[in-house]
This record gives sequence, structure tokens and C-alpha cells, in this order.
Amino acid sequence: MEANETQLIWNVVAAFFKARGSFDAQRQNYERMVEDYARKKSVDRKKLHLGTREVAGLLDFKVIEELRNNYLRNLKDLTHRMFRKDDSTDVFDRYVSDIYHEVSILKEEHYTVMTYAPA
Repeated sequence: MEANETQLIWNVVAAFFKARGSFDAQRQNYERMVEDYARKKSVDRKKLHLGTREVAGLLDFKVIEELRNNYLRNLKDLTHRMFRKDDSTDVFDRYVSDIYHEVSILKEEHYTVMTYAPA
């Protein structure tokens, strides 16, 4: 294995764990806030109904944007370099691309809830 290939592998591993850490922090904050709302409203979280402002406050737009732009984009680019071939795509590369696009959709939907739903 060449030094460049070894470095690429370590870059993929590092990028994956940075993205995962950013996602986990946002998810834990979301879970805590949902539990807090459920406790304040004395209702099971499965039956919890929130207003648009409360829903918009469950996620931090800047953190979602940072996850996508700083962590997932880098991971996606690295996995493309490592796994993409002219005639095939590795399943890990496909999953990373899917995650990147799903977070992009989440970011846009969150923006819509923050900006237009309250009106």
C-alpha cells in the first residue's frame, strides 16, 4: 500500500468520526429537548405536539449546516476518491452520499419551518 493511499484511508476514518461526533451532539441535544417538552407538558413523547417555533428550536440550523458543509462534504469527497470507479460504486461511498443528501434535505426543511411556517 502506498503512503498516499494509507493517508487517504486515515483521512476517511478521521472525517467519519468527526461527522459522527457532530451528528451525535446534535441528536443528544434534540433528544434532551424533546424529553424536556414532554415532561413540561406531562405527556408521553410519542403524543407530544409542538408549535412551529418549538419544532424549529429542536435543531440548530448552524450546526446542521456545519455538519453538512464541514464534515459530511469532506467525508463524501474522500470516499469518492477512495471508492468510486468508472464502472462501480462501493456501498460505503453510496451510504455516505445518501447521508450527505439527507442532511441537505433536513437543512432545507428546517429552514422552511423556521422561516415560513410561523407565518
